[in-house]
Amino acid sequence: MTDRPMPIKDYVAALDYDQLRYLLEVANAKKAAKDDETRRYVHQVVLESGLVANFREEQLAEAVLCLHQCQLALLKSEPVLAKQIYQLRYIKLQSFKECESDYETWFE
Repeated sequence: MTDRPMPIKDYVAALDYDQLRYLLEVANAKKAAKDDETRRYVHQVVLESGLVANFREEQLAEAVLCLHQCQLALLKSEPVLAKQIYQLRYIKLQSFKECESDYETWFE
């Protein structure tokens, strides 16, 4: 048998009323602390097939360069123009804000 954690829905379903109240107290306190944290940008270069790389807030120029290199690599590898244009739509740079306490996990 594996040591997989219990799914959260199953865990919550097993709690009695007092345990649920305590869980809400703890969860609300944790959420309030996260809401008060500084948030920093994470930039991601993503292909149709998945994530290429994550970049720190101050690395936006490097993220744009990575995006450009992915686009150039596709254009050099695919001789059919229609297919290139179609695939270029799926190479993107996306950015989102992350809590300071969770920020470093994106770069491990």
